[in-house]
Amino acid sequence: MGAKHQNELSMTDDEIRRRQRSRNIAVALAVGAFVVIVFCVTIVRIQDGIQASMGG
Repeated sequence: MGAKHQNELSMTDDEIRRRQRSRNIAVALAVGAFVVIVFCVTIVRIQDGIQASMGG
């Protein structure tokens, strides 16, 4: 654990920014995937509701 802590202290600002950027991109992709899934589920449920109301 000490070596890892020492390594984090010696990171440059560019390395920190690069890690933060890659983490931010991963979070953005995860949120985007969640939004797409929720959208698809909503569309399917709306279509099922329309078909049910039409007697299908």
